[in-house]
This record gives sequence, C-alpha cells and structure tokens, in this order.
Amino acid sequence: MAKQKINGRFEFNEPVPAANVNLLEARAFKGKDGKAKGEAKYGVTLILDPASTDLKAAQALAVSIAKDAFPGLALKDVRFPFKDGTKENARRVAKGLKALDWQQGKVVLGIRSKDQPRLAGVVSGRIVDFDSDEQITANGRLFYNGVKVCVQVNFASYGEAAAVGDDDNDAKPGITAYLNLVLSTGSGSRISGSVSAAEAFRGFSGSLSATDPTAGATPALGDDEIPF
Repeated sequence: MAKQKINGRFEFNEPVPAANVNLLEARAFKGKDGKAKGEAKYGVTLILDPASTDLKAAQALAVSIAKDAFPGLALKDVRFPFKDGTKENARRVAKGLKALDWQQGKVVLGIRSKDQPRLAGVVSGRIVDFDSDEQITANGRLFYNGVKVCVQVNFASYGEAAAVGDDDNDAKPGITAYLNLVLSTGSGSRISGSVSAAEAFRGFSGSLSATDPTAGATPALGDDEIPF
C-alpha cells in the first residue's frame, strides 16, 4: 500500500502536437443520456513520438514514482497513463469506431485536471504568460487540436497495492498525470477531434431507434499493459 501520494514534476520541453484540447473551460464527460457524468475537468492529450527523448524521461520518472509508491509490486500491476496509440485504435475499431489517424504509431498521454492549468503562448516571437481571464479569452485561438505545445505536468501515484487481485477493491494502484502549465507555440496543423458526432451526441442518436447504435462507444483507454 502507498502510505502517501508520491509526486514528480516533469517538463515536456520538445513541442508536441496536442489533441482533445480542452483548456479554456472545464467540461464533464457526457453519458448516453446527454447528462454530465463526474467532475468537469480541463485536459489535453499529448501525441508523442515513441523515440522522443522527453517521452523516455517522463516514462522513467513515472516508473520511479511507481517503485517508490508501491515497493515490491510488479510494474505490470501498476496502471500508467502512457498508451500505445496503435493499440487504442485497434480497440476503437473493435467497437465499431473510426481509427484516429493522429494516434497511429504514436504514444498518447491524456492529462486531466479539475483546476485550470496556467496558460501561456508564443506571441510576436516571445513567450507570454496569460495571467488573466481577459488574456486567456483574447488568446484562446492558440489552443486548438493539433497545436504544438510544451507542457509541465505532475505525475502522482494513486490507489493501493493491496487492491491487486481483489475484485472487491476498486483502489487499483497507478500513476496519473495532472496539468500544471501549457505553453502554446501557436503553430501546428489542425487535426480532427478524438470523437465523432455520433459519439459526442450519443444521447440524441440513441433516441433515433430502439437500439442505441453507439452503445459502449466511449473509447476505453487500456491499462492492461505498460507501453514501454
């Protein structure tokens, strides 16, 4: 059991494309009935090259935190936030969903936080911190799907080792990532979002027939393997 949460801060200094960019307003996941489920959060998904130096360093830090938080526990029993994009696409296709071109052959890191992270951007060739709501609103165009970003995250342990193998204990051990700071470079080709209209509006589409055509369509990120 982890006696206390173990944390570690990391900066992705190499600009990388981002998907699922939701940094201006916290949003909650919507269920099939169209109603919000759980806490509203801010978030972004980093699209990482498997050979990236930053990725390897971030993975090493996450493993180090896991070893400190859950001594003696096999790493295969710890959930990590890094996902194999190709395997995620295979899971989507198996559920009847369209594969996402942007994550094929990549490692994806989904980062969510209930508090809005600090935001900054490259404006007229220099880095500017957006310290007020007015500045964030005025520069909101810099935060779009596909923009290249540098990100500061906080990796943290959660759960307990004792939950492994215990079907009645939901506190499975893992490492998650929280957003601290996002710097938009303002450059990068736009990419399509991670979900289709049918997925986004499941509540409506499900009412069109007796059988919900998108039942189980929510993409489930796998946690059954460590992708590195």
